[in-house]
Amino acid sequence: MKKIFLGLMLVVVLFSLTGCTSRSSSIDNYYYVIGLGIDEGENDLMKIHVQIAHSSSSDSSSSSQSTSSKIYSAEGTSINSCFTILNNYLNKQLNFSHCSALILSESIARQDIEGIFSTLGNDTDLRGTCKILVSSTTAFDVLDKVSNSGEGFSSRLYDYLVNSSEYTAFSKNSEFSDIYKRIKDEYGQPSAAYCKISEDTVQNIGIAVFKRK
Repeated sequence: MKKIFLGLMLVVVLFSLTGCTSRSSSIDNYYYVIGLGIDEGENDLMKIHVQIAHSSSSDSSSSSQSTSSKIYSAEGTSINSCFTILNNYLNKQLNFSHCSALILSESIARQDIEGIFSTLGNDTDLRGTCKILVSSTTAFDVLDKVSNSGEGFSSRLYDYLVNSSEYTAFSKNSEFSDIYKRIKDEYGQPSAAYCKISEDTVQNIGIAVFKRK
């Protein structure tokens, strides 16, 4: 009886260790996106940018000046085709479960955004609390400034850009779930924080209201 009991315990231990290894391996197969940007590409293509956390022990001595993340870009006929290009190039799958902000260029925001939000809502694990920003220039400009800000956690800067909505009516704390819901609502009016690049910083200067088609 003791041998049987020991045998069962050994099987349980081996099974639990196997599970831990599998979980660790699956994490290593993903790149976790901090920020996602969408711009117009050339020849009616779409340009996608992903900001991915980058850690390097060699930067520890000058962490305040080091780049805390890297930006990768791809052009394609659709959002999903750009994601496919990036997944193949990076040799890992993009994971959007920790994405803090979605930035749209003003030129993209002036188009029909329902298709963009439907694609991201159906084909990614983008969370509903993801902040939405509209850039007066390009989405890449915002991602680049945040990425090179020296801030160790970019999500703090994205939160800061929309936090002004708590004390002024000239801004808005816009989130993915709210805009997605308003797009689907016949009488809803989706809007988002509007920002611009001023010198070397990103500033929230108002509200962008999306026009219904």
